Amino acid sequence: MKKVLLSLSLVILAGCANPKIIQMKDGSTIETTDNVFFDEETEFYWYINSKGRKKSINKDEVISIEDM
Repeated sequence: MKKVLLSLSLVILAGCANPKIIQMKDGSTIETTDNVFFDEETEFYWYINSKGRKKSINKDEVISIEDM
């Protein structure tokens, strides 16, 4: 029973991932492992990079954020 629940949990979590591509004004792109969140107070986008680290970018540096 535990194996079934663990497998089901992993499938659900994998389905929740929504990687994005962030297009920067300097022409570079950033691939995220999950959703990108915007903090209205600081006006920064927050994301998890491919190395699993939490990073942020000022909204003024971003052109677009699209699904992969």
